[in-house]
Amino acid sequence: GSEFEMLERIGNVLFQRAQDPVYGEDWMFFTACEHLNRVSAQCKTAPESEKQEEERPDIMDEEKQFQLAVLNLRTAELSIDLLALPAALDFCEHGISYLPDGEDERWSEKYRDTTLHLYSISAQAKFGIADVDEAERYCNLVMKQRLGSSPKVSTLEAIPVLLIYLDIVGDKGKKQAGLELCMEILKEFGVSTEESIQSMPHVMDPIVAQKMELMRKGSSLAFGAEHLHLYMLLNCESVKDISRHGPTESS
Repeated sequence: GSEFEMLERIGNVLFQRAQDPVYGEDWMFFTACEHLNRVSAQCKTAPESEKQEEERPDIMDEEKQFQLAVLNLRTAELSIDLLALPAALDFCEHGISYLPDGEDERWSEKYRDTTLHLYSISAQAKFGIADVDEAERYCNLVMKQRLGSSPKVSTLEAIPVLLIYLDIVGDKGKKQAGLELCMEILKEFGVSTEESIQSMPHVMDPIVAQKMELMRKGSSLAFGAEHLHLYMLLNCESVKDISRHGPTESS
């Protein structure tokens, strides 16, 4: 029991120090997380008689479990920033295991933010290692919460998993369904496709119209000459002019 008591003390001290804005360092999160995950795993698997002898019930109580979920989330965030996907998944799995068992409670006010970010990082990491089915499952767990009369997740908060989900449905050949979802989301942000270019009044200034025609020809030539950066730039400038002045005959 003394080894785990020591690991728990070290883990708690490092967790507190890691959060210090002056003295905290990222490595402290990793070491604290590994120590406390190991202690928690030992507590969960130890016989009841051993748990009582060790006199360390606090690591298994609800508040301590929540703190461990938050610690694993922070360490998963650091891992994903380093593109250490297997490590991020490991910390996410531990973090999720410390949350309540039921989805309804996980999305309650206390756990909502932690659940959202653990699921989002899990989706990102699973997609990154090509575990597409699991990535889609985590996406659906989040996306489900933006529906209904009292959504627990806003569209803006769901964007990270929505982007992953759109890649997944596109890769599975469901491009039409993906497009419809994408346009539905864009509409929430004020992007409307109801007004077509054909319904817009044409450009009135002849100089602007000539410039736009010149950019259109330049764009075509840039694509043919494989100057893709210039091709994209000219297209962007053309779209900007159309939105400002209206289309030309050839737009």
